[in-house]
Amino acid sequence: MTILVNSISTKGPEEIDKRIKEKVILLANAPISDHVAEYIGQTLWAVAEQLEKDNMLDKITTVSCIFTKDGKFSIELDPNSLGVIMRLIVFPMDRWLKSKNQLSIYIIMMEEFAHHFWNIEDEVEVNYKVLEIINHLFPKIEMGDIYDLDFMENPTY
Repeated sequence: MTILVNSISTKGPEEIDKRIKEKVILLANAPISDHVAEYIGQTLWAVAEQLEKDNMLDKITTVSCIFTKDGKFSIELDPNSLGVIMRLIVFPMDRWLKSKNQLSIYIIMMEEFAHHFWNIEDEVEVNYKVLEIINHLFPKIEMGDIYDLDFMENPTY
């Protein structure tokens, strides 16, 4: 077992979708705002919807997600641990919140979950999975929209 050094108790999503609740561990060393907590919850719901559609809910592995201010964090092993393996996603919130809109934040989180849960390494392939996931929240978004800077800055869903 590992411990996040300087972890804090902070707002998280009101509810994590029950289909993946046991597979997602949320940790933070910086406060999570109300709107980011809402985005996390909605992202996890959309991910669960796609996992169910792909018949993968019983095939996924657990992932720890660390929400940091700037991408920095430290972990330490539990005193009784002799080793550890971790599946980890790190979200540096300040990096996305300064310049990214709501849609971009959803896409950032969905991409990392798609890499993990679907085991997709290829960036092009993962974008297609992200499109499938985001369409659970915004059905009218198309692949071209994700690459259209004007759309991403002023999305119309």
